[in-house]
This record gives sequence, structure tokens and C-alpha cells, in this order.
Amino acid sequence: MAHFARIINNVVQEVIVVHNNELLENGIESEQKGINFLKKELPNKEGQWIQCSYNTYMNTHKLGGTPLRYNYPSPGWPYLPEKDGFAEPKLEDFPSFIFNEDKLIWEPPIPCPGAPLDYYWNEPTLSWIHN
Repeated sequence: MAHFARIINNVVQEVIVVHNNELLENGIESEQKGINFLKKELPNKEGQWIQCSYNTYMNTHKLGGTPLRYNYPSPGWPYLPEKDGFAEPKLEDFPSFIFNEDKLIWEPPIPCPGAPLDYYWNEPTLSWIHN
């Protein structure tokens, strides 16, 4: 299945699934064919359709394929046209986090010292706390 994000003013409004058959052109997947299908099937939806990948995060494809547009977005995520990618929105609770331009995600200023599930970030002390 293929996924497409509907963008208005560079902000994701929704993400929908399109069957791969709607994208195939001579056996090759075509983003434009998917966009044309969505415009025909959903003519009252304003905005721009952009293909995204459910398996892409931090500019890496989880299954070893080619990453597509840095990250799989959710509604409210910004689309950065200059990078042709979806960026995680910055969380207000973590003003110390730094934007990673190579992955389009926000990261703490200090790397996690172990397994991420074993620690949580303490913003007031700018440190990791073991669970």
C-alpha cells in the first residue's frame, strides 16, 4: 500500500492509504499517478498530495529500502519543501532539543546513555534519568 499526505500551507492535514494498483504505470510505481487518482477520487479535498513512506523514519527505511521524505508524517507535522521532507514538530515541553537537519527530527542535547526505554529526559536538569 502507498501512503499520501495532504498538505496545506506546508502542514500535514491527513495521511491516507492508496492501493498500489492505483500507482502502477507499466509495472513501475508512479507518485504522479497516485496524485492524479486522489484528485479524481477526492475532488473536494483542497491542498497538495505528497507521497510518504510508512517505513521511513529519520531518513532510513526500516526494511532496507530507499527512504522517502525523511519521516512518515502525522497530521500537524510540517512539510519542508526545501528538504522535500516531513519534519517532526518540536515539542513545547523540550525547548533544549536540537533540530537534526539530516534526519528532520528533534534530539536532546545529550545522547541517551543506554537503551531509550530505560531512560527519560529531564528538561529542568538537562539530563537523562534512569527508570
